[in-house]
Amino acid sequence: AIPLVAEALGMDDDDGKVKLLAETIHRKTDGNPFFILMFLRSLYDEKLLQYNFGAMKWTWDDDAVNSKIVTQNVASVLVNKMNRLQGGTQRMLMIGSCLGATFRLSAVIEVMKNLSRVEMRDS
Repeated sequence: AIPLVAEALGMDDDDGKVKLLAETIHRKTDGNPFFILMFLRSLYDEKLLQYNFGAMKWTWDDDAVNSKIVTQNVASVLVNKMNRLQGGTQRMLMIGSCLGATFRLSAVIEVMKNLSRVEMRDS
C-alpha cells in the first residue's frame, strides 16, 4: 500500500508520514487497491486530505483519517459517492439507469423535459 499511496500523492514512499497514512489505509481496506484509491478519494472529497500549495505537498490529520469509517462494499461506495452529487445530477442518473446499461444524454434530456415537476420531485 505504501508505494500506491505515495505515488497517488506524488510523495516519497520513505516519508514517515506517508508510511503511517499508507499503513492506516491498508488496515482499513485490507490492502485492496480499488478500496485504497476510493478511500483516498473519499478523504479528498471530505476535505480530510488537502493539497497545501504553500508547502507544495498533501496534508492530512492522522486522527481524522484513523477515525474514518470504510465501506467494504463496492455498491455502498458508489451509492455514497452518488449521494454527494447535486440533486439534478442524481435525477439524470436515475433516469439514465432506467434506460439501460448505456444511454445517450439526449435521451435522458428528452425524458426529463417530459416529466412534470411533481414527478421529478417525488423521484
